[in-house]
Amino acid sequence: MGEWSSYRLDDFLMYSPRVWYRMLELHHRAWWPVQAVAAMLGASLLWAIHRRHAAALRLALVLVGAGLLFVAWAFHGGPHASINLAAPYYAFAFGVEGLLLLGLALLRRDLVLVRSDGPTGLAVAMLALALLLYPVLALPWARPLAQAEWFALAPDPTMLAALAVLALVVYGGHGLRHPRRTGVLLSILPLSWCLVTGATSWVLGAPDWWLMPSAALLVCGVAGWRLVRPPPPAPGTAVDR
Repeated sequence: MGEWSSYRLDDFLMYSPRVWYRMLELHHRAWWPVQAVAAMLGASLLWAIHRRHAAALRLALVLVGAGLLFVAWAFHGGPHASINLAAPYYAFAFGVEGLLLLGLALLRRDLVLVRSDGPTGLAVAMLALALLLYPVLALPWARPLAQAEWFALAPDPTMLAALAVLALVVYGGHGLRHPRRTGVLLSILPLSWCLVTGATSWVLGAPDWWLMPSAALLVCGVAGWRLVRPPPPAPGTAVDR
């Protein structure tokens, strides 16, 4: 036990910040123009949510689920695996979460957006950050856009999008028999990733290490507030239990 207590968290990290950001840059360069396509699809999805399109929530689940699967294969199963022994396990987690979101979209064809209250607006804002604005966060930290993180290519914005979509389904959606239970179960992997990536970024000395853990705390805080003060039923819908 004395030997283990002498180790620090950074002793288990197998790469430097320079290697990590260079890997991101090469990965994004190799897959261009996937970034542009993902951004256009994300903008279209946000417009559909704004217009309350009947299929908006299911489209969100499909888009984010597909993004998770792509990150699992192209990133965790690709360049990340060459510098991190844990990458295959991350690939498995992202793949499972992606399949769960796709399965929910396919099985719940009556899933629709019916609310536009504060928690729903917060979920939409978080989704917009993940789909479109996340790459811009590199600029305040003096990182070039070539090393920015993009939805469907980098893990953090993609898993943040998953957390936002699940929050949107639970807070603003109708059509699930047990929305709270479904939301909790499907949020386990995204919330866990927020903690893992926050710890890794902190060890790397990244100034934005707090972002993903803060998103997890925010979602959990809103969920707790909703338990204490449940909203009234939306017009024309039954109460979800």
